[in-house]
Amino acid sequence: LRFGGRGGGPGGGASELSKQMVTESLVMVSLIFIFAGTFLVCESEMVSSEEMNDRWGRERIYFHDALYLTIITISTVGYGDLFPLSLPGKMIVVCMIITSLIVISRQTNQLLTLMSVQSEYARMVYVPDSARSQHVIVCGSISFETARDFLEEFFHPDHSQRDVTIVFLDSSPPSFDMQFLLRSPEYAARTIFLEGSPFNEQDLIRAEASKCKLFFVLSNKFTADVEREDFGTILRCLAFKEHVKHNSPAGDINTIMQLIRPENKVHFSFSIHGNSEKIQTLCMDEIKLHLIAKSCLIPGFCTLISNLTRSASAEIPKNAETWIKEYAAGSEYEIYRAPLSPYFKSRKFKDCAIEIYKEFGCTMFAIEIVDAAGNTQVVLNPANYRLPAGAKGSTRAFLLATDQKEVEKISLYKLQEDSPDWNRMQQKISSRSALSQTEQASTATMENTKEGKRHAMMRERYRCRDKPASLASCSVEGVGEKISEHVLVCGGGSGLYYFIATLRPKHLKKIRIVVVLAPVMDEEVWNQINLFADVYYVRGSPLETIDLIRAGAFVADKAVILNPDVAPGASDADTIFIYQTIMRNNPDIKIVCELVSNTNVAFVGNEGKAEDRVPGQALADDEADDSVDDAPIRSPFFQPPFAAGVVFLLSSLDTMCCQAYYNPSLISILKEMVLTGGSSTASFPDSAQVEASELFCIRVPRQAMRLEKNLLYIHLFKHLVTNMDCIPLGLYRFRPNPQNPSSPHMPYVITNPPRDLVVHEKDLVYALRSPLQGTPIPPTRASVDSDAGGNVSPLGVSSDARGQPPPAPSSAGKRRTLPDSPYSVTRRVSEADTGALEVPFPKTPTSTERRGGGGGGAGR
Repeated sequence: LRFGGRGGGPGGGASELSKQMVTESLVMVSLIFIFAGTFLVCESEMVSSEEMNDRWGRERIYFHDALYLTIITISTVGYGDLFPLSLPGKMIVVCMIITSLIVISRQTNQLLTLMSVQSEYARMVYVPDSARSQHVIVCGSISFETARDFLEEFFHPDHSQRDVTIVFLDSSPPSFDMQFLLRSPEYAARTIFLEGSPFNEQDLIRAEASKCKLFFVLSNKFTADVEREDFGTILRCLAFKEHVKHNSPAGDINTIMQLIRPENKVHFSFSIHGNSEKIQTLCMDEIKLHLIAKSCLIPGFCTLISNLTRSASAEIPKNAETWIKEYAAGSEYEIYRAPLSPYFKSRKFKDCAIEIYKEFGCTMFAIEIVDAAGNTQVVLNPANYRLPAGAKGSTRAFLLATDQKEVEKISLYKLQEDSPDWNRMQQKISSRSALSQTEQASTATMENTKEGKRHAMMRERYRCRDKPASLASCSVEGVGEKISEHVLVCGGGSGLYYFIATLRPKHLKKIRIVVVLAPVMDEEVWNQINLFADVYYVRGSPLETIDLIRAGAFVADKAVILNPDVAPGASDADTIFIYQTIMRNNPDIKIVCELVSNTNVAFVGNEGKAEDRVPGQALADDEADDSVDDAPIRSPFFQPPFAAGVVFLLSSLDTMCCQAYYNPSLISILKEMVLTGGSSTASFPDSAQVEASELFCIRVPRQAMRLEKNLLYIHLFKHLVTNMDCIPLGLYRFRPNPQNPSSPHMPYVITNPPRDLVVHEKDLVYALRSPLQGTPIPPTRASVDSDAGGNVSPLGVSSDARGQPPPAPSSAGKRRTLPDSPYSVTRRVSEADTGALEVPFPKTPTSTERRGGGGGGAGR
């Protein structure tokens, strides 16, 4: 593939500039040689040797003499040692001067015009400092926010990357904010911005693409045309692969590509480079909506994953609150892949996990196992699996650790220095390899299979209807008074399938009704989710209070606010307004919202209100210390809403992409933890005793609390691993508000707590547990609220006030209604719907009904 180069765009503009420079050079050379030759002929034929000797001091003239005369004449130097003698020669010199003034001035003017139009970044070229210099290329959609987050993660001190240069390649010149960022002292010597396109061969050569270490292709998360953006991303990747194929000695280079819709990944897979093993794809809609949906089942899940895929090492002030210290300590942990020491061979996975945590304070939560087909699979917490006896360090595990040095200690555990095993492990530590493409490639998406096969696959994995339901049959005017504690989704985007699929796995004992509130429901989106049971659509705007009332926002147990805007800047305004409206009318609801800008986290939540302080109470001495630098805890990632898992930041997707550079297996482990949930379809020999686990949120077992008065986390860790085959990853801790018990503080996530942390009875535990052991039923809202003194309760499946599950849509004969909506009448739908059943159809509510519904919410 060869693109561009003929004007239009930065690549074409750069070619025009080069063309003009070459043209001007050729014109100059042509004029000089033509006039020099003509002058030589005239003077040689019309001037005698005696006259030449008398006037010039030489008997004949040579071509280099004529060339010399031409150059000094055009340049207006004129030394006088050589001049024309004949009349034709003099006329040639006159023509030479006039012609040069006209032609050269015109060509120079055109060159200056092109240079003034072209950006300086379109003329820049990346030149390595030395033969050993390394660089990575970032292309695609590069905004200021994206570049800022990317650079902060890439050059974080934990990674120690001081000798790598980042080359930004974008089709537009950098904005003022981008220029200020790249010229800052921190990044000026380690970044360069090139205006160009990967579709242009010359621009790839300017960026030394054939010698780069890795190639990033980023997508525009705010685009209105998702298909066009994904197709452009795939073409950029193909253009780079084609260039590398013909110009790089290696023949291929590692590439990380962002796509918005996972179903578009098939277009790259079917290309000539689809079999490349050096390609990793991060599907943003898929990961984002799975994370948000998991947060409806597991409180703080999006914060837990975001912290594990983000580098953090903030220095917390000594006078900071206890919760900030605990949260900050956990946020320093990241996911590492490392070979296990031969010391652990032939031992059970859970026994190795206990010893690793006891000795190093790191949690081993997954391992690579070869399945029956010979492929390496990542398995979460195979508790009773025994490590191969002859592994000799070839078994690789996934651990939670703060830095690479701790991981190396685990790989060299109990090995004698300079022994054969020690030397072998040192080589494996230095060779950081990713899983092969077989493991990295996700399963085929439902949208790319035939309809019948797609439905069969959905019924195999999820709880589904007997027949697909039409949009008309599931569109209701209001959810009614008997429905409560459902999941409300504000906004219906293209990835709604991934959200609902996460809430409908077969191993969940209870499922929640999902109500989608959106102005428009696209028919294509509905066709993807029409087989899921208990999904209803309410047409309206989440910004209108009356529409929130109709959708049951003020009686719902959970709400998810998806950002509907497609432009950065003030795009979080709608999300913040919806959040505040719902919380004002339903304080007990659990909300997870999507935010574009990190700085807007402070506008979500009710933390730090003035009325929470007892009147007349003075600040403590440590609170009044102005000399303490509290900048680290003012970061968006240390704000209570983020620590509680209330918000999901879109910048986390760029951070994950950057982390994949340092941890090539990150996307594989994210697939297991977020996408498949540990329910891998791989088969293993029965003798291996491999049972994949899934992440649950459970209470602290009462048996563990009875072990000692102040239960330490290490004892809880041993109890869960030994007695329940669970691997704990962290705690979800509640914070009481002594000053105002009716307005509790937000809870927070503690990732991989220290061994000596005292466990509270009300803590919830993030535990990896096999679904085959039985799904733990999360605590009900009432029980948690009473136990935690009104704190935000976990986002699990709960019961109503009578201890019964929420009512589901009932069916009696040929009549099916959504429970007692005051806005409903009956309408018969077509035979193509679910068996010609009668379903609720909206009618316009009266003014009395509007004033009476929705728990006292304000009207339109």
